[in-house]
Amino acid sequence: MILRKGIQIKDVTPAGIIVAAFATMNVIDKDGDVTLPGFFGEQDVVMLPAHDWKSVPLGKGTIREVGDKAIAELKMNLDVQAAKDWHSALVFDMKNGTPLQEYSYGFTILDGGSSE
Repeated sequence: MILRKGIQIKDVTPAGIIVAAFATMNVIDKDGDVTLPGFFGEQDVVMLPAHDWKSVPLGKGTIREVGDKAIAELKMNLDVQAAKDWHSALVFDMKNGTPLQEYSYGFTILDGGSSE
């Protein structure tokens, strides 16, 4: 299991399946934000490299809330070379000492979705 920037990668398979807990509800994060229960719900998501919204997607999946955690189940498109390379780097990092890669997620706040 990897814990970097609050994201716990629980599994990465040779077929490119990733299961990760990526947020905890009602906890102040490193940016001072708090994610409230119901924020994510259940939805389809796209996997992109380094928040590059114009990039070819590396994969897709679903997210859902389970208890106080937001869980992502993703499938990388290993036919895309960048996804294949990223998957290889991820597996290497997990298998060789303390993981050094960091992970994050991005989102759009809809009207009425913020208390500020």
